[in-house]
Amino acid sequence: MQKKMATPLYIVVVNWHSVDYTTRCMSSIFQSEYKDLKVILIDNSSDSKIDNLKKRFPQVDILKMSTNLGFSGANNVGIKKALSQNAKYIFLMNNDTVADRQMFSVLMKNVTSSDKLGIIGPKMYSEVPDNKIWFYAGKMNWYKGKMEITGENIIDNGQYERAIDSDYIPGAGMLVKREVFEDIGFLNEDYFCNWEDVEFGHRAKAKKWKINVIPQAKLWHKVSASTPNQLAYYFTYRNKLFFMKNY
Repeated sequence: MQKKMATPLYIVVVNWHSVDYTTRCMSSIFQSEYKDLKVILIDNSSDSKIDNLKKRFPQVDILKMSTNLGFSGANNVGIKKALSQNAKYIFLMNNDTVADRQMFSVLMKNVTSSDKLGIIGPKMYSEVPDNKIWFYAGKMNWYKGKMEITGENIIDNGQYERAIDSDYIPGAGMLVKREVFEDIGFLNEDYFCNWEDVEFGHRAKAKKWKINVIPQAKLWHKVSASTPNQLAYYFTYRNKLFFMKNY
C-alpha cells in the first residue's frame, strides 16, 4: 500500500533584531516530528546576523525587508508568499517561541476535523516556569473593553485538556486555513503590532469561521522578548482603543 503523503504546512516567522531567538525557534521547528514544513522567514530589520542563520538552516526561505513593516505587515508578506506557492495551511509563529515536537502533528490532525474550523492554535505557556499557562482561550468582554484569557498565569495540572472555542488565537502561534485568508483578507496593517490577532479573529468569527484551541498541542512563549516593553505597551493600548472604536 502506498504511504499517504503529508500535507505541507507553511510556517511564517518574523525576525526583528533578535536572531538569537529566531535561531532557537528554527531549531524547535526542525526538531518537530511533522516533517513536511516550509518555513518563510521575514527579516524586518536588515540584520547582518541573518546570513549566519541561513547557513545553519539553508532550507529556510528568507525575505529581507528594506524597512520595518511591523508584525502585521511582515506576516502578510510571508502569508502572500505562501499562498502564491499554493499553501493550504499557514502557521504564524513568533520568533520568541519554542514548539513541542508533537505540536504541528497535533494541529494538522485537528485542523481538518470541520470545514468551518478555520483557525486553530496550541495551548501556550510562559517559559518560566514552563508549566505556567500563558493562553488557553480568549473571550472578549465588550463591557470592560478587555480580552479575558482563560488559564492565564495558572499552573497547568491537567485542568485544561479539552478543545475549546476561542474568540482569537494569539499571533504567537496561529494556524490558518487558506480559505480564511481568501474570505476575510489578511492581518490589519493599521495595527502594526499587538491586537492584530484579536481583530483578525473577530473578522473570522463574523464570517462564521470557528476558532479552536487544541491543548494537546503545546508552545512556549518568551512574552514580548522581541519587542521593547515601551513599544509593546504603546501599541497594546492604542490598538485596543482602535479595536473598540471600530467594532
